[in-house]
Amino acid sequence: MQVKHRIYREKIETQVEQLPVLPATVKGIIELCSSPDAPVDELSVLVGADPLLSRQLFKLVNSAHYGLVSEITSLSRAITLLGFNTVKTLALSAVVIKAVSRTMNTRNLPIAGFWTHSVSVGVAALLLDRARHAGSADRDDYLLGGLLHDLGKVFFGSEYQEVLTMVENEPLSLIEAEKQVLGIDHQEIGLLIARKWNFDENLIRCIGFHHNPPAAEGQERQQVTFIALGDVYSNIYDLGYSGNFYPSEAGLKQLLSRVDLRLSEFAGIRDSFEDEYLKARVFLQI
Repeated sequence: MQVKHRIYREKIETQVEQLPVLPATVKGIIELCSSPDAPVDELSVLVGADPLLSRQLFKLVNSAHYGLVSEITSLSRAITLLGFNTVKTLALSAVVIKAVSRTMNTRNLPIAGFWTHSVSVGVAALLLDRARHAGSADRDDYLLGGLLHDLGKVFFGSEYQEVLTMVENEPLSLIEAEKQVLGIDHQEIGLLIARKWNFDENLIRCIGFHHNPPAAEGQERQQVTFIALGDVYSNIYDLGYSGNFYPSEAGLKQLLSRVDLRLSEFAGIRDSFEDEYLKARVFLQI
């Protein structure tokens, strides 16, 4: 390993180690939501201790997306209608979005473009899974996986411009350029962050293996493959900004074959993409 690469890696590892742990309230919400037998009243108390999250839940459940006749004003009722997984998704996404906005080191990745790409990846992954499995995909898991898949990029500083210049001028993948210039890629950094914050295995693998789904072991591999396909889709159609200018045609064919999807099905989600994307922005409140 080159000396400069080793020094840079150590710098990144130190930055991740210095990250604060997730707020106790959010950690408690995630733990409760992971238990199907958790009492709604207990979860309501935790959510109620976070005014921002409470406002987000009420805003979502009373949005046109849910089409309820009367306004919901009870937190317990809102949680029951939305479901535990949605509450967990909103709690985690809110705290991470805030942390990313505060931590983003490089101006080379515009924050608006970064989030547009991230949400687009989750939406595309969801629609592609639905195309393959006729509606069985879990919306929350895909939207959260897409939202956070590029989490590792937030720690790159001004030196990332060299990476972006390289991929603009050479037919290299972003991962290859990151390794050549910095000696570490955003997947590796994302894994460090995900483990620091004790994310669940689904989310850890979406963050750490979306450029190499075969390396994701266990039942999460298929979800990671769809996130990878969502990433390719977003790059091909220039949705937001990821810095990945040369999606691999061969790589796309390999991913499609892994989930038994045809290229026509991959392109076919475009008809429903915009509507689902707008719903996702409302859902994630970003």
